[in-house]
Amino acid sequence: MGGGGSKEKSSSGEEKIKSPATPKVNKSRKQKKANVKQQFQVPLFGCAGAGKSTVFKALRIAKLSGFDEHERIVYGKKMKRAIMQMLSSMLEKIPAESLDGCTEQDVAQITRLASIEDLDAEEFDSGDILGIAKRFVSGKMIKDILSSSELTTSSLHLMDNAENMCTPSYKATDADILRFREPTRTKDFLVYDINDTATMIIHDFGGHRHLRDTWQKFADENKENVKLIIMVVALDSYLEDVGGMNDATQNKMKEAFFLLNMLINNIYKGADAAVFLNKVDLFQGALDKNCDLEACLGGGEYTGGANVTAAREYIVNYGKHQCGEKYDCVQFHNICGIDVEIVEKIVHGVEQSLVKSVLSSMGFI
Repeated sequence: MGGGGSKEKSSSGEEKIKSPATPKVNKSRKQKKANVKQQFQVPLFGCAGAGKSTVFKALRIAKLSGFDEHERIVYGKKMKRAIMQMLSSMLEKIPAESLDGCTEQDVAQITRLASIEDLDAEEFDSGDILGIAKRFVSGKMIKDILSSSELTTSSLHLMDNAENMCTPSYKATDADILRFREPTRTKDFLVYDINDTATMIIHDFGGHRHLRDTWQKFADENKENVKLIIMVVALDSYLEDVGGMNDATQNKMKEAFFLLNMLINNIYKGADAAVFLNKVDLFQGALDKNCDLEACLGGGEYTGGANVTAAREYIVNYGKHQCGEKYDCVQFHNICGIDVEIVEKIVHGVEQSLVKSVLSSMGFI
């Protein structure tokens, strides 16, 4: 039988063949298929201190509207408290009689401010905290401690800007927020459109060991929908002990690649991975301190010394080896989490690669 149309009755009662769907209808169906918006669930992982949440904050600034006025005020109060906590810790190393121009009442107040949990406490908006910061931070003893201590870049930023941050109603800048380190205690996420056909949902998980049960819970609910995971690895983390073990062979970089292996080979078997080698700005300093990557990672002979390019290549090869058979599904990128422009550029490339791969496999493009 030709035609393939179905039968219907005319107004006169005669049967006639109904025409098949026209090409216009078929085109409409294709357009409807093309208009389906694909959602990409992308978990963001990393060990504690890798800078994962800094990358997440940089993405929020780059992709969304950043932080509103209230959030900046809250961050400002957190920074004031952190400054008081640092000063309180330093005071334990300074004899009371050696304090430059500061009284015992000042010391007692700093200790009290450092322990306040309520960020709405009026003390964080008083001028007294500014006066204390000015007298202490400018003191010779504090400066000597700062110069001799191996403070994190976050701590140094706080102390370098303490007087400004301790002014009443201080509102944190983007630079302050990006450099302010605080542990991720709860899962967070951000949603933004990549283009007219795809939406990215990035999930930020806590990196501390006691929070990693959230990794598994998310996988149990979403692993079939995850086509890409991101692992943030600090380039200087080969120097950081795991759990205070004081063992150079048990460091956070090895732990990070062990976790990556587990994630892509056991949990997210159908997903690719992007490794963000973070803290490129600190890498040279770490190598100058200790460039024995062979001893720290055990990835074969290393002869590159403190050369950044050679060291990065060694770390990438080590990371690929740890990924086993899925090494070719892993991309490595150098990033600096506090540089919004770099983070945006790298993530944009990852997005385009993901969209092209997934939409092509689904017949959308």
